[in-house]
Amino acid sequence: MTASRVLFVDDDRVVLHDLKEALQTHRSEMQAHFVDGAPLALDMLDTLPFDAVVADARMPQMDGLTFLRIVRERYPSAIRFILVGNGDHFDAMQATGLAHQVVGKPVDAEGLLGLLHRSMTLRRMLHRDDLVRLVTGATTIPSLPELYWEITEELASDDASLARAGEIIGSDPGMTLKVLQVVNSSFFGLRREITDVHQAVVLLGLDAIVALALTVHVFSYAPRYGEIGQAMEDLWTHAFRVAGTAQAVARTEGCTPNETEECRLAALLHDCGKILLAANWPERALPVLGAGTPDSASLERTEFGATSAEVGAYLVGLWGLPDPIVEAVAFHRSPSLASGRAFTPLTATHVAHIFEMPDGPGEFDMRYLEEAELTHRFPVWQTAHGDAVYERENV
Repeated sequence: MTASRVLFVDDDRVVLHDLKEALQTHRSEMQAHFVDGAPLALDMLDTLPFDAVVADARMPQMDGLTFLRIVRERYPSAIRFILVGNGDHFDAMQATGLAHQVVGKPVDAEGLLGLLHRSMTLRRMLHRDDLVRLVTGATTIPSLPELYWEITEELASDDASLARAGEIIGSDPGMTLKVLQVVNSSFFGLRREITDVHQAVVLLGLDAIVALALTVHVFSYAPRYGEIGQAMEDLWTHAFRVAGTAQAVARTEGCTPNETEECRLAALLHDCGKILLAANWPERALPVLGAGTPDSASLERTEFGATSAEVGAYLVGLWGLPDPIVEAVAFHRSPSLASGRAFTPLTATHVAHIFEMPDGPGEFDMRYLEEAELTHRFPVWQTAHGDAVYERENV
């Protein structure tokens, strides 16, 4: 396997020294280059292809935000990380629209290398350059126009409510993914990964949410017209229904509130790869993005070089979401391809996805469920699904 090429850009010699030391044990998997300023880095990027770029936010001549903006435009395939001082909340908010992950300083060199290794490993699922450019270059996942304008109006009002903002954000895959990308960045230094979007909104605070939405513009909306508008609405409706059913199924398994929310989150995001493809390549995507059965994977792989599930898994992993969410997105159609055989967000997402197929329940991955010794739970899950349908139709 060819070593990934990573460019580190920082005028702080101590940081560069620590990274060089940490990389001694990663030479076989990561080929590192170090420069002490953005102009030199751009010259090097013009000469060599890099898989990832790591830049400090504060540098002379050209700051890290300006540098990454140029990298995003010229080299969209490069994974972008930025290093931000712990007190620089403004830089951290601004960086969210440019970098895939914001890393707090002082830098934990081993932790940073681990994040880079994870992102580049996930990217190997995508086998075509045009797909890598699309997914790595993406900065937002579009929302339905109604939800976009609803959150915009809420946050612009004089009596904006954090609780109401959390409800709107939590009902939409794109907004949810962006907020969790921010709150799970190492810049915030939280002791555990956050998968509850309402908790994430509270932790960030109203000012930060307003800044993200109205200043940095990390939310966007899809067209409302024609075939693409209908396709986006169908994808959003399916994601919302799968999330509700996954939540109900998780509760029947005695999951804690945090575990239940993690199942809901995984289900809400399970088709984010489809949303990204449909929004950006509608002519190519719409004819092949079917209901999401295992058989449709071969059609997607022929067209894109990867399945929409693999696209989504790379995206959520690149944006720093926890491994159980990445696994659920990657394998929700065929969970037997995953290694585990216990009830996890993957189980809840698979079951809910099959129950909520537009044309009626599809085929469960019986090998997975039998090996997990969960087939006897079908009647309970069927009841939970019925309760979820009743609840959403009578709200």
